[in-house]
Amino acid sequence: MPKGVTREGFTRWRCLALPGVLLALLPSLVQAQAGGPPGGWSVGAAAVVSGKPYGDADYDVIPVPFFGYEGERVFWRGLAAGWRGPSGDRVQTAALVRANMQSFDGSDDRLLEGMDSRRRTAEGGVQVSGGPPWLRLQASVYQELLGRHDGQVLELQASVPVPVGDWVVIPSIGGDWQSADMTAYYYGVEEGEQDASIGRSAYSPGAAFNRTVGVGLRYRGHDRMGVIVQVRREFFDGTLRDSPIVEGGGRWSGVVGVSWQL
Repeated sequence: MPKGVTREGFTRWRCLALPGVLLALLPSLVQAQAGGPPGGWSVGAAAVVSGKPYGDADYDVIPVPFFGYEGERVFWRGLAAGWRGPSGDRVQTAALVRANMQSFDGSDDRLLEGMDSRRRTAEGGVQVSGGPPWLRLQASVYQELLGRHDGQVLELQASVPVPVGDWVVIPSIGGDWQSADMTAYYYGVEEGEQDASIGRSAYSPGAAFNRTVGVGLRYRGHDRMGVIVQVRREFFDGTLRDSPIVEGGGRWSGVVGVSWQL
């Protein structure tokens, strides 16, 4: 078992920060290789590795099956679904709803004992992407929909696809701005959750901007099968690093997945 990976992580289906944005890519791999929608139905499976920002720095490994659909306008990509708007030569727009799987229970770590659980939620927003063939730029903004925290997130990313034989290597950089409502829910400590015995005082982080870097591999050597490997590192804003329930300056996440077009 890899160092830092919990044994329980191999068998349970919950995680603290499931990288849903990576899972959303998997069912559309074959469609992307073909050059554009529609791609029809796809099935697939993935193994997701997700780092925990709370307490000891360990990981969860979660197996995830999924279905996907790529139509002319409508798409469903595992944890995300939406409508693709009219597109220009180099600019694409979409409105979508996605799952945000970040959560924790008070039993997850000593630093969280006595705290209320933070629950998974859904987010709705718009996405704009485009650029020349050698550079992909993407901007997304989301609003939380279920009243867990009523916060917002703005995501920015730039990636450069580099063909290498039957594979495409895709390094990327970006940033995620999270509103104060969102960070208070996932990284804050309310007045009634203080615990002096473990040094947990009330804390409200405020809005944060986290930087991200990543690299992906996409297989393009088969008409129906898509394969992706992705690793991502998130560097926390200082206001999150200062939270009494956060240890470390960020977290790693990754996914290995296979999709098959029906």
